[in-house]
Parts: sequence; C-alpha cells; structure tokens
Amino acid sequence: MAKQNIYDNEAFFANFKSIRGSEVNFNDLIETPILLGMLPDLRGKHILDIGCGMGQHAKQYSHMGAASVLGIDISEKMLEYARVHSRADNIIP
Repeated sequence: MAKQNIYDNEAFFANFKSIRGSEVNFNDLIETPILLGMLPDLRGKHILDIGCGMGQHAKQYSHMGAASVLGIDISEKMLEYARVHSRADNIIP
C-alpha cells in the first residue's frame, strides 16, 4: 500500500503553516485546550506523540514536566519544522 502524505506537498504545507500560524485557529482555540484538559499529570512520564505534526503538543508536554517526549510523523516537512521550532532538552529529535 502506498503512503499518502499531503503534508509534504509544498503548496499544501505552506497553506497549512499559514492557517496554524494565524492568531485565531481551530487547534489553539478548540482542539488543544480540550486535549490538554484530558491529560493526566505528565511530570516524569515518557510520552510518545504519534502524528506529532509541527511539534506544538510535544513542546507543551515538555513544559508540563514530561521526562521525555518522542514525536513521530509520516510527514518529513512536519518533522523538519518541529525539529527547528519545537525544541527542548527532553524532546527526542
């Protein structure tokens, strides 16, 4: 089965970054607060962020005291962005 990954398409990725970079976006206003509200205490935990995308949640888990955070994603563009913009000592590149 062939992998489909629209996020590595240049035009799609540029548009996605623009939307996510907007001050008013679905992820920051709705998805992230709900997700973070459902999480237990992360202090000292080892986290696997499957589909980490641009790494925003990995960075939040890091700030919440996770011992380590490993983010994986099918998109090379997303991982490249995360490595540059969502760095922390406890995030495994």
